[in-house]
Amino acid sequence: DIAVKKTGGFVVSKVVLALVSGVVHSTFYAVLGIPYWLPMGIITAVTGQFIPTVGTYLGVLIPGMIAAFQDPIDVLWIAGFAAVYQQFENYFLSPRISRKTMDIHPAIAFASVIVFANLFGAMGALIAIPLAAAIVSIVDTYAHRHELIPELR
Repeated sequence: DIAVKKTGGFVVSKVVLALVSGVVHSTFYAVLGIPYWLPMGIITAVTGQFIPTVGTYLGVLIPGMIAAFQDPIDVLWIAGFAAVYQQFENYFLSPRISRKTMDIHPAIAFASVIVFANLFGAMGALIAIPLAAAIVSIVDTYAHRHELIPELR
């Protein structure tokens, strides 16, 4: 039951990250003057969060193509912003949101993504955090140490 709750927290964390990403990218696209900035921000957020590994690149590809017709220099701004935001999200936002929604330490979340991505590729990166949350909950449940009552020693 605990593992199911923690794994369900993974979906919640992805939705929260998609909302943050959507707001940030939409605002950036609006500042640049990209046409249809809100749908472009939503596309970037959804693909960036729910398609493992290449989703971020696909997410900025469509706004980048639209920006190329308006002002080609905006493509460089979009690519640079996406690279900086992705680092901020990967190293700052994602571990902290995972800690809140799944109750796992940010270091465990980060390490699990690295290990599972290296072992199993894109699918490993996708299932890394929920699997780590399930493993942590099982270890917490069955490896829990109880203090002895001093009178019983």
